[in-house]
Amino acid sequence: MLAQLLFVIVLIEWLVFAPGLLVRLAAIDPGATSEALAAADGPYAFVGLTSSRAGIWLPPVWFLGVYEVIWGFDPEAFRGLAVAGLLALVVTLTIATLAYRAVFRRVVRHALETPPDVARPAGLVLRAASRVASATILRHPVEQGIVAFAARSLTRSRRHRLLVAAYVGVGLAFVVGSFLSPITGVAEHALRESLSRPSARLLSVPLVLSFFVLVALRVLFAIPTQIRANRVFVMTEIDDKAAYLNGSRKAMWLLGALPIAGVTFPVYAAWWGPAAALQHTAFWLLMSGCLTELLLCGFHKMPFACSYVPGKANVKYLWPVYALALTAYAWWTARLELWLLADPVRWGIACALLIACLTAGIALRRRRLASSTPLTYEEEVEEAVQVLGVMRT
Repeated sequence: MLAQLLFVIVLIEWLVFAPGLLVRLAAIDPGATSEALAAADGPYAFVGLTSSRAGIWLPPVWFLGVYEVIWGFDPEAFRGLAVAGLLALVVTLTIATLAYRAVFRRVVRHALETPPDVARPAGLVLRAASRVASATILRHPVEQGIVAFAARSLTRSRRHRLLVAAYVGVGLAFVVGSFLSPITGVAEHALRESLSRPSARLLSVPLVLSFFVLVALRVLFAIPTQIRANRVFVMTEIDDKAAYLNGSRKAMWLLGALPIAGVTFPVYAAWWGPAAALQHTAFWLLMSGCLTELLLCGFHKMPFACSYVPGKANVKYLWPVYALALTAYAWWTARLELWLLADPVRWGIACALLIACLTAGIALRRRRLASSTPLTYEEEVEEAVQVLGVMRT
């Protein structure tokens, strides 16, 4: 999971900052004078800029030389870049071939002989946290069972861990990117920014991470780990449907938002002091609670235990809505919170409004639950042919 996480972060950061890095490397070539650049034109100016610095480190420039040599356009000017590109291609193919040959037998043996992942015994910290949560937040046995089932599903399923790593990697890439400049590649002004006081950039870190983690859990809740696992819930289902829905929401909040708070709170406390760190953590945890209610609105399923029908999300049409929601939830809220932290009265009023919104959402959910349909365990597939249902007599 760590490898996938790092891969996503590096890939996104490279796609964002590679153009600026190319411009920066090419613009400061010490071997090119202003007179030479003014006299040069077309590809010769580009070769003069990249041959000494950027061309050594940027593979796209190497393969530009390969294409120009193949095309026959001034092979002497692009010969050095073409040789570097061909050499890099041969080295890459050799390393890839040796790596695939080295791991092929091990991968095949594990795929055929390795049993399903077995849960490791929880450590002392996890056992203590589980006991505290059971005594304070998860008092209903159904809620305890749902949270435990969700936690074990995430830790045992490789597919779910991979998806979580992808979402978290995107969130971390946004966080890292907010401290970097898309033009120069290094944000000197951001790095010089004082960590001793809150700023919108620092306040947005847990908001961005919680947004991606909670959205990832909402997506994964609909994907089953073992569809046969829902038989246990079907046979033991009780009339109190609210306990099942409360368990789903608490599972998302405990597994998604609370671990982020456990990491960011000590850091903020060391930078700003315990009081400011506690204020910020309480504020964004309330925001994450409201987001959890919004994401699970209309969700009447058991997490990881309902059949999944792909293609219903319509992400290709709703991505502008998700982008706007991320902007409003993370960066606009961070700027608003920076203004709220300046006055304890304003901060208290904002927290009271968030608590009121969260309470109203819970009350509305319980009211709808009184007349709602039972819990869903099998997703209905829409028929390919839709009929009007009009019968002639």
